[in-house]
Amino acid sequence: MWKILERPKVRTVLVIVGVGALLGLAAALRPPAGGPVVEDLQPPEGTRPAFASYFVHFFLGRTPDGSPPRPNSPLLRAMKFLAGERVGLRVQTPLERRSTFVVEMRFLSRETKEELPALRDDRQSFRIRRGLRTYCCLRIPKETGDYDLGLLVENQFVAFLPINVKEPPHQGGGGLFVAPEE
Repeated sequence: MWKILERPKVRTVLVIVGVGALLGLAAALRPPAGGPVVEDLQPPEGTRPAFASYFVHFFLGRTPDGSPPRPNSPLLRAMKFLAGERVGLRVQTPLERRSTFVVEMRFLSRETKEELPALRDDRQSFRIRRGLRTYCCLRIPKETGDYDLGLLVENQFVAFLPINVKEPPHQGGGGLFVAPEE
């Protein structure tokens, strides 16, 4: 048995295995870098609410078949909409969020983040329950343009979602000279 140890290849393999075992043991015994982990971090007083304290997911979309969204129906995410269209909201709250809350949505100018007077009538609010749900139906404004959809919770903006509102296609009679939609 000791004659095997006289071979140079066997000794090389044993040295590599021994060094690897010592390095692994040293790494296992060393305390993790970065100091102690602090549990239950609370945000300082007077800070603005964060998107993540209310939502895990929040997006607008349409159902695959074009029907009105229902509480558990899947949505295809979208950022471009037709003027006056009704679309669904897909919302997931974090596990820590136990109670319902109201989110108000406002269509804001993309450049200034201000609500234009023509869009004040388009404000909408939804009561959000905990968990993953689809809500029906957000009315897209009749005014075309590029907007930021501002999400207000407890009278503070928590997010801005960019959307584009374009003219609905004209309902022509069809025929050879009708341009196809993009």
